[in-house]
Amino acid sequence: MKKIIGIILIVVGSYFAYQGYETKQTFAAKVERETTAVLRDITNNETDYESDTNLRANLKLFGGGAVALVGLVVLITGITNKN
Repeated sequence: MKKIIGIILIVVGSYFAYQGYETKQTFAAKVERETTAVLRDITNNETDYESDTNLRANLKLFGGGAVALVGLVVLITGITNKN
């Protein structure tokens, strides 16, 4: 059972990590990163403007990676524990 759960977590985590990576590569995300950099240069880092697209992409990317890592650990423990 641990093997199946581990494989499912790896697949789902990889999917979300890939979606986050693809979102970071979109034109809107690149424009928002440049806009944020320009605003911080103009205001001498006094602005707290954070782009929503890049934040969502980071959450998907790192969250998906964490889920895939947990799935890998579960899969490895399921393989090594032969009860």
